[in-house]
Parts: sequence; C-alpha cells; structure tokens
Amino acid sequence: MRTRLRKKKLYRQVFRALVLDQLLNKLIIDESLEGWRILEFDLMRLFGNDRLAAWVWFTTPAIALDGKRPADLMAAGDVEVVREHLVRLQYGVYT
Repeated sequence: MRTRLRKKKLYRQVFRALVLDQLLNKLIIDESLEGWRILEFDLMRLFGNDRLAAWVWFTTPAIALDGKRPADLMAAGDVEVVREHLVRLQYGVYT
C-alpha cells in the first residue's frame, strides 16, 4: 500500500512539473518573470515550495488587489503592494 502511495505522489509531482513547464512556456512575459524572480523566495515560503500553485496565484487576478494580477502589478512597479499582500496571506490577515 505504501509503495502505491509513493508512486502516486511521484506521478503527481512529475505531472505538476510538466504542467508548470507548459504554463511557463505559454505565459512567459518578461515583466512577469522579473517580478517572479523578485518574489520567488516569498512565494515558495507561502506555498510550501509548490511552484505550480505559486505561479497560478501570481498570474491570476486577486480580489484583494482590485481584480489585478500580481504579475501585472509587479510589471507596473508596485512591488510593495504585492509583498504586503503576501505577508497578509502568510499571517492570515484578510482585512
């Protein structure tokens, strides 16, 4: 049983890595990647080293950011707004 669970976990990790590579290839925007590199450490800490979940969050509009994508805000130069939002998510402050 444990072997089956390990295999399942390994397949899931491989699938996520493949999906992440496909997403990165489709969604590569220079500004987004620069913003990604700036926040990568904070994102990995928040999402527990789950690159796919972090990338999806980074490229999806957020209600707390007035419906804007964190990647777009990073490209516009609003690094501190996105960092503040990450800290709020990390500590569970949603107001």
